[in-house]
Amino acid sequence: MENGNKFFLMLKSAGKTLFDFFRGRKKELLSEVRRLEAEREIISVKINETLKTLGESEARFAQMKENIIRQGELKKAEIINKAGEESIMIIEKARRNAEKELLEAKEKLRSDMIDQAFEIPLEKKHLK
Repeated sequence: MENGNKFFLMLKSAGKTLFDFFRGRKKELLSEVRRLEAEREIISVKINETLKTLGESEARFAQMKENIIRQGELKKAEIINKAGEESIMIIEKARRNAEKELLEAKEKLRSDMIDQAFEIPLEKKHLK
């Protein structure tokens, strides 16, 4: 039985050492798990912040797009209005020029008719 006692004592001594080893290993593993969980939480927070920033960026992009479209529409309307005003001015200028030419033509015709009216009696006088 002496061998059995020695074995038991050796097992008891080794068991305590093994138990201490596993207890220490358990503490190390628990510490590593806590560290990993804390790291996971930090990463999760960063992901949420990134997603929030992305959402805000998308909202700003949509707002900028709306502003650009609105400004483009305003500029388009401004160009159309300006073109309309310019076309009215061009038409008005053409109307004034046509009236001026018509008036000049009437004056020339009147002048020519007056000249002819004076020339006819003079020609008759020379013919006699």
